[in-house]
Amino acid sequence: MKKLNLYLCVVAGLLLLPVEASAQNVQVGAEQNRGVTSAAAVATDSTGKLKAATIAGAGAGLTTGPTSSVSGDCVAFTGTAGQIADNGAACATTYTLPTATSSTLGGVKPDGTTLTNSSGAISCTTATTSQSGCIKPDGSTITISSGIISAAGSSSQSTILTAATTITSTSLVTTGLALPSVAASTVKRGECWISFHQATASANVGFGIGASAAPTDLWVGPVQFTDTAYPAGYFGSSFTTITSTSTTSLIASIAVTTGTEYVVYFFFTLSTGANPVTVTIYGDTSNASDALVVDPSSSCGWLP
Repeated sequence: MKKLNLYLCVVAGLLLLPVEASAQNVQVGAEQNRGVTSAAAVATDSTGKLKAATIAGAGAGLTTGPTSSVSGDCVAFTGTAGQIADNGAACATTYTLPTATSSTLGGVKPDGTTLTNSSGAISCTTATTSQSGCIKPDGSTITISSGIISAAGSSSQSTILTAATTITSTSLVTTGLALPSVAASTVKRGECWISFHQATASANVGFGIGASAAPTDLWVGPVQFTDTAYPAGYFGSSFTTITSTSTTSLIASIAVTTGTEYVVYFFFTLSTGANPVTVTIYGDTSNASDALVVDPSSSCGWLP
């Protein structure tokens, strides 16, 4: 390559380069661009705006477009490889969660009364006679198994002795008659029929009642008894009210003659407090050498 000499010339305050220097620059530019293929021209319309054009690439070309559109509409592929178009619908700016139904997944919200929300925790109020809410099975009158709630039949509301209970204790002990548990905050009315006798010797016997948890009120009516000598008799001239778990005597002493069957009957109303309550019937005898026998078929039960 011919060596070019540089000459500087200042004319009217302008710095001029000689032709030789410009030629050298062109030469260098040509060397740098060697092997580069010029791009195809992009077509314009009569106003000078770019028209849709196909830009070559791997596979099918990408067509710029669409040729027409509505402001705010979204674009979509047309089905032809490399082409997009106005999809004919506005782009959604927000999402609305649908309300859940039996056939549609969606959202629900607490009503603020039955269901409440506090710091992201959902709670259910306890149902009452005047307020809808949640309940739980008591495990005896109402049970749940594998998500299925069942109500106990009338037979499970009673306790019936199928074998005799013998008592030689001189203080009150269980007769084996324990009624089904009553749920908290519940009122139930019940009754007992107890058949009994002394095994081989006469004695004075007594009966009592107790609660497994302190009730709001366990109200027991006067006790009635019958035997072969007396058609009917009453023990206790007033009602008994119990509000603790202490065993309470209902009949302090009944003179029982050996060889005679006796029956006592009493009714009661239970109002439970914050806890479920089981009511149990107790008995004793004054003769520790002989046994008070509470006969099979003796029973206690809750009324409907």
